Amino acid sequence: MFTCDATCGWCNRLANFSFEFVREYFPPAPPESGVVFIVSTDDSQVTGYGVACCPWCCKPDLFLFSTRRRALENIIKHLPSETGFWGGQSIVSRLEVYPAPIRAQEHPSWPEKARQLFASAQRALAADEPAALVVGACRSVLELAVVQLGGDGRDLRKKIDDLAAKGVITAPMQDWSHRVRIDGNAAVHEIEATADQARELVSFVAMFLDMCFTLPASMAAAKAPEAVKAPEGARPARKE
Repeated sequence: MFTCDATCGWCNRLANFSFEFVREYFPPAPPESGVVFIVSTDDSQVTGYGVACCPWCCKPDLFLFSTRRRALENIIKHLPSETGFWGGQSIVSRLEVYPAPIRAQEHPSWPEKARQLFASAQRALAADEPAALVVGACRSVLELAVVQLGGDGRDLRKKIDDLAAKGVITAPMQDWSHRVRIDGNAAVHEIEATADQARELVSFVAMFLDMCFTLPASMAAAKAPEAVKAPEGARPARKE
């Protein structure tokens, strides 16, 4: 058999895929072009494709990869065997996975811990993990962001209100933040949440992070003066 670690495009989970079908890939050519593909016998670089079912969701993923011809032939030869093709994953370069896994929305300006946790929440939402897990994570991400923004208070409610009083966030953002707080508390303590809640809170938290971190960072970068470059061959001015 031939196996490969990858993220499933259906459930967005990292899994070890066991391939059921592998062949060399030939790009399609129009019938009228008269193009004929001839399989060479040398050890040149080739493109292959394979189909494997995700062990989590049992849906098929299509993989496109590049490798040497002899390696591809060995992979195909060992597919029916129950013995693993040792080192097989190291001799292929994965090009694409169809459907493509969902990429988490993030930005370098977001607080590091908040960015990592929010990426996990988005992956959990895409993988249909329990909604309470996603909603609880959204509350934690919001609290990390609020603290980073300088919200003062003994609890999250007071910290949100403090940011609104300082003009850091608008009144609508304040109301939505309290909704994240309340729904997040219910998700953590009562393990209650719906898929619709999870989707709505993920959307709001993404907007909150963009408004409070991405937008200011982009504006600061746009206002930053560009470094003045000296003409080629110019010498630095001599001090008198």
